[in-house]
Amino acid sequence: MNESLIRWRPRSDDRRRYAVEARLALARQAVAEYPRAAAPLYTLALDLLRLEQQQEAIRLLERALDLAAPTAAQHAAYARALVAVGRAAEALAALGAHGHTVSTSPALLVARGAALLEMGRTGEALADFLAALAIDSRNMDAAHGAGWALTRLEAWERLIAFHDDQARSGAVTIPTVLAKLAGLVGLGRLAEAADLVDAASLVSIREIDPPMPYTSIAAFNADLQSDIERAGKVRLSRGARLRLTGGVQVEDLHVGSSPAMAALFDSLEAAVGEYISSRSGHAARLVRQLAPAAASLECWALILERGDAQDEHVHAYSSVAGVYYVAAPQAVLGGDNERGCLIIPSGFPTPSAVAPAALRIKPLPGRLVLFPGHMPHRTAPTDCDGRRISIAFDVVPASDAVDRAGASGRGADTGSVA
Repeated sequence: MNESLIRWRPRSDDRRRYAVEARLALARQAVAEYPRAAAPLYTLALDLLRLEQQQEAIRLLERALDLAAPTAAQHAAYARALVAVGRAAEALAALGAHGHTVSTSPALLVARGAALLEMGRTGEALADFLAALAIDSRNMDAAHGAGWALTRLEAWERLIAFHDDQARSGAVTIPTVLAKLAGLVGLGRLAEAADLVDAASLVSIREIDPPMPYTSIAAFNADLQSDIERAGKVRLSRGARLRLTGGVQVEDLHVGSSPAMAALFDSLEAAVGEYISSRSGHAARLVRQLAPAAASLECWALILERGDAQDEHVHAYSSVAGVYYVAAPQAVLGGDNERGCLIIPSGFPTPSAVAPAALRIKPLPGRLVLFPGHMPHRTAPTDCDGRRISIAFDVVPASDAVDRAGASGRGADTGSVA
């Protein structure tokens, strides 16, 4: 790995921000023991928001608001939760309370922008998102909101200019790349748009060697599968943000859970560094613009069985996204078909001559796939018996890997690689 390109956060801090079940239990206990204390109510509510349980979170936040004034982040989280359940006007009113100055807080500006956008006041929302970026140029929620507002306004040239302005300030993120992609498509500049999702230059497919002390990939994957299937793991299904049709997502994969998982984290970190340093041409510039100087891996597993699939999605917070395949039925691996395949890119707006060629990648155990988070992709149905098990991951800035989800969670436009 080229250390000049990326530095990894110490392993002891690595744990997925959505593995909140243990914290939820502790927070519920604290709320029960200290029902008149605001701090445990805020803690529990923010963890519930990470799991998109907005209604319960709102009730807890309103109890907490009666007991103690919120921080700006808690205030913003409350407003964003109200927006998520269709109460944008109430969110806007709430942002005028509790003594915070919205114009000086990126989190509050983004929350107000989200409320205004939901109410159809798109120009005002755009102004708030841009104001948040003026304070924090790499605020991904603000960049996502600005891109969405400009898309609603069909301001195609401005979408491209927005990306270019962010690039000049050294603040290219996945939302800014998605903004440029939308602008190019809106202007009919499909060849340029296709370059941004060119699988030949942006997708890496490789088979990894078994890490020490393993002598075979089969033995390594068997230990990874045992870790994933261990009792007590946080298992999610049917959540809108998961983009799953069937299937289960196992949330709490972390480096300390087993020797096999520690070895996988080593392999993934090395592979990401090599991926970034080995791109060439336009892909090299794009990938290096997106890569954070210091990063953290967030890993989770996906288990798909007969009929399970994953809808098209992107990873709006991940500079590099990836998937490692642990197990798959032989019926999925054999034959010239797309059953169980990762299809990338997917959903290009037209099947014209300039549309990028889509890869159909078989989930071969031992295979590792890497690509930028803005690449749209989906998983074809697994239409046979057996379990297709993969470990997906995001590469996110280390400084905000844990805290940035407090207001909004991953969002429906992210989801898992499969």
